[in-house]
Amino acid sequence: MVKRSLEAFELPGQQGVSSRAQLLETGWTYSAIQHALATSWQQPAPGVFLPHRGQPSQEQLLVSGALWAGRGCTLTAGAALAIYGALPLGAYATDSSSSRVLTFVGGGRRHSANCRIARRTLTRYIPPIGHRRGPLLVAEPARALVDHARWDGTTSTDLESLTIACLQRNVTTVDLLEAALRTAARPHLGAVREGLRNFRDGAWSRPEATLRHLLLGERLPRFVMNHGLIDAGGDLIGIPDAYFPDQGVVIQVHSKAYHQGWDKTGNDLWAQTVQRDNRYTASGLAVVAVTPTTLAREARPFLRQLTETLRLRDGLSFPGLHVRCPQACSEIHATGSIPACA
Repeated sequence: MVKRSLEAFELPGQQGVSSRAQLLETGWTYSAIQHALATSWQQPAPGVFLPHRGQPSQEQLLVSGALWAGRGCTLTAGAALAIYGALPLGAYATDSSSSRVLTFVGGGRRHSANCRIARRTLTRYIPPIGHRRGPLLVAEPARALVDHARWDGTTSTDLESLTIACLQRNVTTVDLLEAALRTAARPHLGAVREGLRNFRDGAWSRPEATLRHLLLGERLPRFVMNHGLIDAGGDLIGIPDAYFPDQGVVIQVHSKAYHQGWDKTGNDLWAQTVQRDNRYTASGLAVVAVTPTTLAREARPFLRQLTETLRLRDGLSFPGLHVRCPQACSEIHATGSIPACA
């Protein structure tokens, strides 16, 4: 057999993957492609080839899906969120037995189709592109989140948690998500809307959303969530999960799932989390700690303890203590400085 050029597998951004059309353009024939496939190549998706039999990388599977879906098709849903770090990519691009496939959307005359690693579907609203990598176009995160709710069969609890996490980590913004929801179909999006609503009301995680629902269901004094507390000298005391300003009571939701392990300098993250509560106590504030498990399963004892703490501290004053809104707190996280509250 005549040795043929492999330049089609060296195209920029394609991670060593080539389509049948690209191979034909560089001099390959249909029979030569079929012979190579029978002897040493593999086909991750119909009409898409790798010149070896080894395990494709995650990047190669993403490119394979994009080449199979066709020019102008955009990766969206969970795999797109994984590109932005909001979900683990391995759940979508590991091999052909992955539990979830890659989702591509496109318009025009392209018909919907499915293969081992991907699905392609038509849409009237072409998503804005948030990321480009070779032939891979990735939908912007807000649209990807909406499509994840629509196509990936995620539970309502997970969707609400993911929505809050995407907003809290600045993967997307409130305005962009609201715009994506306005252009999307109504079914399957209730949990995304609920997550957005909870975030706007101050909850930065699913356990905090549960806490907010519980507090609103009781006859309790006014409270705020994720507001920064600044002492008389202008230093940040902390950003408690919930705070009752008229009683000086802080609620901290402590979860080992998010605070376990060590940081880059070798410090125990869980110990740091617990010790940070001492800053509130030193400022004359009372701290009521609770875990996500308690909130979900045994909330009544926690609420009784909180109610009694509020009763005992009712009428106390805290001169020199200032409260900053959540927007300012986001700036504190981003810059490390304390801005004025808008």
